[in-house]
Amino acid sequence: MFRKVKWNHIANKVKNISPDIFSMISTLCEKYGDDFYLLKYAYGEKIISSNGIFELPNKLTISEVSKSISEELGYAGHGVPLGMVISGQCEIFTESYKPYLSNVESVNSLGLYRTGDFIGFNSLLTCQDERRNAFSEKSLQMTAGARTAFMTAGVKNSCGFNRLRKMYNGLQRLDKPNTIYDHWSLFRHIANHADFKSAWHAELIIFPVKLANAIKSLCLGLTSENHQLMNLIFNKANLISSEAVEAALWENLLGHYSQYSYALIEKAKQILLGGLGRLPLYHINNNDEAGPFTELAKIFSETYQWEKYAPIIMKPTYIDWTDNATLYCTLNPVFKNNVNITSHRSSASEAIKIKSVISQIMKRAKQFPNLVENSALKRLPTLNITFHHYDLNKTDEMLPSNMIFKDEKEAELWLGTGKQPAYSNSFLRCCAKVTRTSDSSSNKKILNEKLESIGAWEV
Repeated sequence: MFRKVKWNHIANKVKNISPDIFSMISTLCEKYGDDFYLLKYAYGEKIISSNGIFELPNKLTISEVSKSISEELGYAGHGVPLGMVISGQCEIFTESYKPYLSNVESVNSLGLYRTGDFIGFNSLLTCQDERRNAFSEKSLQMTAGARTAFMTAGVKNSCGFNRLRKMYNGLQRLDKPNTIYDHWSLFRHIANHADFKSAWHAELIIFPVKLANAIKSLCLGLTSENHQLMNLIFNKANLISSEAVEAALWENLLGHYSQYSYALIEKAKQILLGGLGRLPLYHINNNDEAGPFTELAKIFSETYQWEKYAPIIMKPTYIDWTDNATLYCTLNPVFKNNVNITSHRSSASEAIKIKSVISQIMKRAKQFPNLVENSALKRLPTLNITFHHYDLNKTDEMLPSNMIFKDEKEAELWLGTGKQPAYSNSFLRCCAKVTRTSDSSSNKKILNEKLESIGAWEV
């Protein structure tokens, strides 16, 4: 759905999300007009396509709509106009393909836009193209809902897949999924089928050119009030280039591990950035903010007739600063280029190296107290990272995979029914578990003790 709406049509929804943003927009509407564009995307629908073009719902581009609308929304060129997510979530990512083939080899999640987050803000302020990854020449893509969500239980079983095909016409043209990156295609086709009961959408409002330029002028103003406004929007903008802020510090921390491969170092950095809330990691789905996963899990469980495995869907998410939080990061993609991913012995030895690098980085960060204090790295002492492997015949440096969901209430609900997660899944069989201590007052004493103790920096 794509239509023009008045501010009073969406004002209450914005107010519930952020009273401060509501107040700012209400004031601007009095001077610059109160027209907005409401965009409603179905699950899996592209917002930024594979060729890097911003798309309206139903695969329309700004250049394909009427001239008046194109003039109001075309200020970003082929880039992303300024907008705000008012329901659901969107994921930005890049895809890698096998040489000479169209099969997706891997998907790299780079961030989430959650309810209340702004899109297009970086382009508006800096004229930089938000569609490009600073570390890659590939164009970023964005979908409504989570692109990298997956089912932990295998969905390659031919009988179960054929039953799905019979239930949902149109799946016949889909190949049987071979990797967790292929699960999304199944999710998307089922979620958008006429017989699917739990329709899901992400909603965005897009600012026309006058309002967007007014916000830009306010943010670039020199008054303290304007700086506060910029910080408010900036914190909600979820800029994909945010980790560049600490690039020099990371270079210093990572510059002493030349004996390790680039992929291994990047995986260690990903785990730490995920623990600091700078990149998404993964968690068991406990709501449907990123897609209609509750209904999808039920459909897969019934169709594949799993008696042993729980239909657990993992979704990307940021760590929660308001409570004790647990997220997960697979280690397997590190090995796809140089180690046989099915070799448990090889992957475990590489995981132990990652553990060693992370431990050393956390210790080295303590040598730069001034830099660390002024960055997200000051929260490193609150992180606890454990490493798990499916093969139980390992050293005591690795924990068994069947302990990875210990104390996870979403998993324990399934364990009570006699079903268990598929621990041999390619994501879970060699995986890091990242837990952090809450910053709430009830845990302040524990946090202070960790900050004072060198042991707090050890993994």
